[in-house]
Amino acid sequence: MSQKNRKKINLQNGGISVTLPALNEAENIEELSQEIIQYFESNHMLYEIIIINDGSSDETGKVADALASKHENISTIHHLQNKGYGKSLKDGFQASKYEYLFFTDSDRQFKINCLGKFLPFMEEGRADMVIGYRVDRKDNFLRKFLACCFNRIVRTIFSLDYKDIDCAFKLFKRGSFECLEVKSDDFLFNTELLAKSHFKKLRIIQLGVEHYPRHRGKSTISFKFIPLTLKKLFSLHREIQDFKRKESLK
Repeated sequence: MSQKNRKKINLQNGGISVTLPALNEAENIEELSQEIIQYFESNHMLYEIIIINDGSSDETGKVADALASKHENISTIHHLQNKGYGKSLKDGFQASKYEYLFFTDSDRQFKINCLGKFLPFMEEGRADMVIGYRVDRKDNFLRKFLACCFNRIVRTIFSLDYKDIDCAFKLFKRGSFECLEVKSDDFLFNTELLAKSHFKKLRIIQLGVEHYPRHRGKSTISFKFIPLTLKKLFSLHREIQDFKRKESLK
């Protein structure tokens, strides 16, 4: 079925743009893309997939280009050097064409069919943003411990009450994102996104999503990132305060 003749699934202004940030995910990106294609095709939904190759040193870029040449609704963006998680997402959103923006990680620790639980909240106009939180998180002890500490610190600094700040399974309206002026190019993208969304009083729904072990590729999280994370969090806090002052003057 061609994109032009595809039936819309009650999303008032049409399709979903899927952004996939990918750093050294050559072993995962093809299977993930096929899963996403199958999901949207079987549900007769307008969609596109944008793969952001963020300076990968493996074959991620080559695999992504092969997918784009085979599928008309897959496109790729290549960063010659690693520019960061947030930058990858923002580049994907900027290149996207549909009204609804969705992103997930390329490590295949989420299943795209969980998106089915998110869609009704958008279709019925009950939310500006639907965010996932990982149910029975399938990561090693170190990753879960650091994530727990990070979430506690972020909730305290920014007065937030979200269960899983960095869960990479989020759906939102394009207009809701654009009004936030998110600047973070790195791992603090989600923190800034939610802190500004909370201040702007966007309607945010949290839903549990199943989480799966990473079978291929490697995580790069370690204790060495703690000092940098704390430094960046307090820098982000200043950015959020500036954003609030700017918005208050409007």
